Amino acid sequence: MNQPAPAGARARAAGPRLAALATAAAIAFGTLASLATPAAALAQALRSIPASAVPGKLEPKAFPEALLDGRPVRLSAGARIHDRDNRIVLPASLAGARLKVLYARDFNGQIDRVWLPSEAEFAAANARRR
Repeated sequence: MNQPAPAGARARAAGPRLAALATAAAIAFGTLASLATPAAALAQALRSIPASAVPGKLEPKAFPEALLDGRPVRLSAGARIHDRDNRIVLPASLAGARLKVLYARDFNGQIDRVWLPSEAEFAAANARRR
């Protein structure tokens, strides 16, 4: 015949189960808390445009040719164009478009780095130039 376990044995068996349940709850809470962090806020910290970047209007042509504020310029061989999400964009994909940009020149005077800014970034750069 089965006899019920003594009260002390039941309490000892419940201890490990409660500890496992508490651990699982803590892991689940930590996972949910990390998922609640907005990804957009994390991504914004990654974009850094130097204060020396100059605002202008760029119209890429056949690489390396372009127009900057209506004047012919050359993009350097290693020119990097960063979109608003800070991804590198190929100059050929922008050919013919007239873009508000922030740019930096290399030591040869060629356009080396270009950022496609948001309206707020472009306005802030224009305000710095005045």
